[in-house]
Amino acid sequence: FLKRLMQNRGRQIVKAGLLWLFCAFLFVLPNTANAQQTTEKWGVAYKAIGGYVWAHTGQVTNLKAHVYGYSIGFRYKTANNKQWQRLLNSPAWGVDYLYLNYGRPDILGAAHAVLPYIDFPMFRYKKWTLYLKTSAGLGYITKPFNENTNITNRTIGSHINAHMGLYWDFSYGINNNTDFLISGGITHFSNGNFNKPNLGVNTPNLSIGFTHYWGK
Repeated sequence: FLKRLMQNRGRQIVKAGLLWLFCAFLFVLPNTANAQQTTEKWGVAYKAIGGYVWAHTGQVTNLKAHVYGYSIGFRYKTANNKQWQRLLNSPAWGVDYLYLNYGRPDILGAAHAVLPYIDFPMFRYKKWTLYLKTSAGLGYITKPFNENTNITNRTIGSHINAHMGLYWDFSYGINNNTDFLISGGITHFSNGNFNKPNLGVNTPNLSIGFTHYWGK
């Protein structure tokens, strides 16, 4: 019992330490961002995605598999000509369509989601920009738990789920109209306990892609 208690206590300390480091990172980096974007413009962003299903509890180890998919959506890059844009270091915002194949078509299937997001610039250096991207929206999972046909899916009990995402986006300006993107983060689907089971589906992932801008 004492050994298990110490192990749990150790994990809590590690999680708390990582959380404090993350918060410190958020406070420090905005001070290094600078206002380089002077023209507002809109475009389309596309990313190819690869990752895996995170077995965060022992009940979902049967869902471990490689994940692949893509996202495509509208993106609007602001400039520093308004007060709120200057306060937030000229963020970008948009809406993505997300598709993820969970690698277990008979158990979990795939996910579709529509996700509004905002990208907060944290650091700029020449043509590189580091963004903290947050997204939230609604998703549809094709193979939820069903007591008659799908009892092996012990993590999601409904087709309709909320989605939350947190990512680090690295953007490199190839030219004035095209950015190359590298992104890493995690997606989370959950139904808020309105239908059991609801352990949630967590997917750490990496992605690469491009944004092409047209309008100003």
